Amino acid sequence: MGAPPDDGPRPFSVAAPPTPLTSFVGRVVERAALREAVLAHRLVTATGPGGVGKTRLALAVAGDLAAAFPDGIVFVDLVSVTDDEMVVAAVAEAIGAPERPGSSRLAAVAETLRERACLLVLDNCEHLLAGVRRCASDLLAGCATVHLLATSRTRLLIAGEHVVAVPGLSIGDDSSTGDAVDLFTARVRASGAAASLDDVEIVRTICRTLDGMALAIELAAARVPSLGLDGLHRALAENHDLLAYAHRSDDRHGSLRAAIEWSVRLLSSDEQFVLRAVAVFASPFDIDAAATVVERPAGQLLSVLGRLADWNLIGLRPGRPTRYRVLETIRQDAVERSTAVGDLHDLHRRHADWSRAAVARLLAGAPGDAAWCREVDHVLDDARSALGRMVAHGDALPEARELAVRIGDLAFQRGRLGEAQRRYEQAADLADDPRQRHDHLYLAGRTALTRYAGDDAAALFERAAAVAAARGDRELAAIDLAHLVTVRHRHEGTMSAPLDTTASDALLARCRAHGGGSARVEAAIAVADACRGDRPRSLESSLTAVDAATATHDVLLVDAALDQLCSAQLELDDLPGAAATVQRRLEAMAHVPIDAASGMDHADAHLMAAHVDLAAGRLLSGRRHADALEALPFLREEPHVAWARRLEIDALAGEHDHVLHVADRFLTGWSFAGRPKVNNFGPPTYAVAMVHAMRGADDERNAWVAIAREVSRAPDALEDTTLVWPAALDGLALLHLGRPEAALARVSLAPDGIPARSRWHQRLWLAWYAAVWAEAALLTGVDDVEQRCRVAARKSAGNEITDLILDRTLALHQGRRSELPRIADRLLLLGCPYQADRTHRLLAGSDAATIDPTIDPAVTAGAATGPLAVLSKRELEVLELVATGRTNPQIAAQLYISRKTAEHHVSNILTKLGVGTRAEAAALAARAAARRDEHTR
Repeated sequence: MGAPPDDGPRPFSVAAPPTPLTSFVGRVVERAALREAVLAHRLVTATGPGGVGKTRLALAVAGDLAAAFPDGIVFVDLVSVTDDEMVVAAVAEAIGAPERPGSSRLAAVAETLRERACLLVLDNCEHLLAGVRRCASDLLAGCATVHLLATSRTRLLIAGEHVVAVPGLSIGDDSSTGDAVDLFTARVRASGAAASLDDVEIVRTICRTLDGMALAIELAAARVPSLGLDGLHRALAENHDLLAYAHRSDDRHGSLRAAIEWSVRLLSSDEQFVLRAVAVFASPFDIDAAATVVERPAGQLLSVLGRLADWNLIGLRPGRPTRYRVLETIRQDAVERSTAVGDLHDLHRRHADWSRAAVARLLAGAPGDAAWCREVDHVLDDARSALGRMVAHGDALPEARELAVRIGDLAFQRGRLGEAQRRYEQAADLADDPRQRHDHLYLAGRTALTRYAGDDAAALFERAAAVAAARGDRELAAIDLAHLVTVRHRHEGTMSAPLDTTASDALLARCRAHGGGSARVEAAIAVADACRGDRPRSLESSLTAVDAATATHDVLLVDAALDQLCSAQLELDDLPGAAATVQRRLEAMAHVPIDAASGMDHADAHLMAAHVDLAAGRLLSGRRHADALEALPFLREEPHVAWARRLEIDALAGEHDHVLHVADRFLTGWSFAGRPKVNNFGPPTYAVAMVHAMRGADDERNAWVAIAREVSRAPDALEDTTLVWPAALDGLALLHLGRPEAALARVSLAPDGIPARSRWHQRLWLAWYAAVWAEAALLTGVDDVEQRCRVAARKSAGNEITDLILDRTLALHQGRRSELPRIADRLLLLGCPYQADRTHRLLAGSDAATIDPTIDPAVTAGAATGPLAVLSKRELEVLELVATGRTNPQIAAQLYISRKTAEHHVSNILTKLGVGTRAEAAALAARAAARRDEHTR
C-alpha cells in the first residue's frame, strides 16, 4: 500500500446480471450491432415493444462485454420500482453504495462510480422515464468512464443518447430457418415435445403470425405439448382477428396481444383470476403472499401457479422460499383485464392489506439477520407500490399515512435512513391531525440527525415547532425550539454552519416566550444551555441540566444532559467521573427501544462509552462497546463507524494483525460512504499509521497519515503541537523503534502544559500522552524522571494501564526490576498484551539499545500458552466467563454480542480445545491459570 487510496478508484460491489433459466437463441446481427454501439457510445437505449426480447438481448451483450469493462457489469431491474424517486436507490442497491451522512443518494452513487470502468444496465425504464433521465444524466456527467445501456419501449430523450431498435426475430426462408424458428424449436424441444416438429413450414407460419415476437413465441411454444403443432397452428389461425387487437397508437405489437389473448383464453376462469390477482405484486412473491391476495389456502394455489409457470405466463425463481414473478408485459395485460372485469380495486385492497401485514410482521422480527434483510427488500418494493396507489387514488389516506410511517420504521431498522426520513415526511404531508403531523416531522428530524444530515434535521425541527405553535401547543413549540438549539450545538459537525451566540440567544428567547414557567420547557432550555458550543463548557451548567432533565422523566432529554456532563468531566480530566456518567447513560438507554426517535442516542452512548474506555485504559470494555455499536441495526450500511473505534483500541492493545485486517474493511466502508470528513476518524486512521510505523513499513505509514488528513475537517491540525492524540501515537511508535530521543521531542509539552480548555476529544488521549512523556524521559536519561512520573500520574488518574506504565517507569528508574513481572501480568489481564510484552522486553535490557524493535508486538511473552494458545483473544474472554459459570445469554449480555455469536464462540472453544463440555473447558482454563501463577512465583 504505497500510495494513498485516493489515487485510485473507490471499491464497490457489483450486482451481477441474473442468470437466465433458458438459453439465448439467435440475434447474431442485433447482438453485434448493440455490442458495437455500447462500446462506441456512453448511453445506448435498446428500444422495442414489450415482449420483443430487449432484456435477453441486453443480458447477452453485457456478457459479451465483460472483458471490456474491468470494474464489472451492473444490472438494475426497474420492474419492481414504482416511484421515480426510487430509481437512484435501485442503482445504489445494485452497486452497494449505502446512504451517506449529509449527502444525497445520487451523490453517493456518483462518488462510488467515479472513475469506474463499468457498464450499468438499466432494464425496463419505460414507466420511470423522469427518474431514469435524472439519474442517467447526472451519472454520465459525473462518471466519465461509466457506460449505460438502457432497455425501454421508448427513447429516454437525453443528450448523447444512441438508440438501437430491437426488431422481432427473423423468420427465415428456404435457405435458413431464422431466429424465430430456432427459438420456437428450442423451447418446444425443452418441453419434451420435439416429435411434433416435423413440419418446419408450419413452424415458420406460426412465427410469422406472431411477427417474430420473442415472448409471443415462448407463449405459443408452451402450448405445443398439450395441443400439438397442428392444433397450435389451427388455434392461432382461428383467432387471427386478434392480431389487430391493439390500437395503432399502442407501442406493443398486435401479435403479442394476440398471443397473450389466446393464451389467457385457454386458461380456466379460475386460472385467469389467479393470474390477474398475482399481477398486483411489484416484486417476486412467494406462495404465502399469493395465497393472501387470492384468498385461498396456499396448498390449493400451488398447482395453479405451477400450470401458469408451465405455460410461461409467470416466471419461477428457485430458492428458499421459491418465488414467482409475472412477466412485465403479461402483468400489464392482467391489470387491464382486471380493470375491464371490475376487480382491480379489490385486488389492490387485498395487496395493500398484505403489504401492511408483511411490514408489521417484519417489524416484529426486527432487528433481523441477512435473510431478514433480503425479505425486507422484497416487501418494501410492494409496500411502496401499495402506498403509491393509495396516495394517487386519494382514498384511504389515513391508512396510507399509517403505511408510510410503518415503511419508515422498517426502512430505519434495515439501515435505509434516507428512505425512512422521506417516509416520515410523507406521513406528515398525509396527516390531517396537526399533532400527528408534528410527531412525524419530529421523527423525520431525528432520523436525519442519525444519518448526520444536520441541516435537514434542523429544518424539520423548525417545521415541527411551527406546526405545534399553529396548533396552539406553545409548550411543545418551545421544547422543539430548545431541542433545535441542543442539536445545532451538540451535533455541530453535521451542520453546514455553526449556530452563533446571537442566533442561540434568539431561539432560547423564543422558547421562553412560548413556554416560560413550564418545568419541561425550563429543563429543555437548561440542556440547550449546557450544550452550547459558542461559550466555554461548564460543569455547573451540565449538572443543572441533568437535574432538570431527570425531573421530567424524559429519557432522551436526560441522555443529552448526561452527554454534556460526560464531556465536561473529560475536559476536567475527571476520568472516573466520566466513566460513571457514561455508565449511567448506558443503563438508562438499555430500557429504550431502538427506533428513529432514539437511534442517535443509542449510537452516541456506545460511541462515548468506547471513547471513555480508551481514555480510561479499559480496552476490553471499549472493544465490547465498539462491537455493540456495529450491532445497531440502523448502522448496517455504516459498519466503519464501529470499526474506527476497534482500530484505535486494538492498536493500543497490540492486536496489530487484527488492526491491519480491520483497516482494510474500514477503508472500504469509508470509501462506500463517500469518504466523509469526520474528525473522530482521525485517531483510528492515525493508529493504523502507528502500527505500520512499528513494523517498519514507511510507505504504508505515510499512506495512512494521508488518510488521517483526509478524514479531518482541519487536515493541517496534525502539525499542531498541542494536539494530543497524534503526539501520543507517534511517541508510542518511536519508543517501540528504540528512538526515545525522537519520542521525547514529539511529546515536547508537559502533560500539565496542554491547554486546559482543549476539547474533550483531545483529552481522551492525555493519559497515554503522559505515559509516553515519562517513559521517553527515562530511556533518554533525563534527570527529573521521578518528578515527571508525579506530573504524569495526575493526568493518568483513572487509567490503570497508563498507571502501570508509570509504575514500570518508576520501578526501572529506582532499580525495582522484580516488580515488572507483576506489572506485565496485570497489563495482560487488562487486555493490553503489547505493553505486557514491552514490560518483559524492558526487563530483559537496561536501556533502549537492548530492546529489539523488530519483535512483533502481537507475539507477547505473557500470552496464553499450551492448549489455550489456539484461542483468539475474544475466545479467551469468552472462556474466562465460561469458567465463572456464565450462561450463553449472560456472556452475550456482558460482551455486548448476540446470543448466536456467544454460542458460536463457545462451540469453537470446545472444538479447538478438543473437549466435549463447558466444564472440561473451564477445568482446562483453571489448570492453565495455575501454571501461569506458578511460573510467576
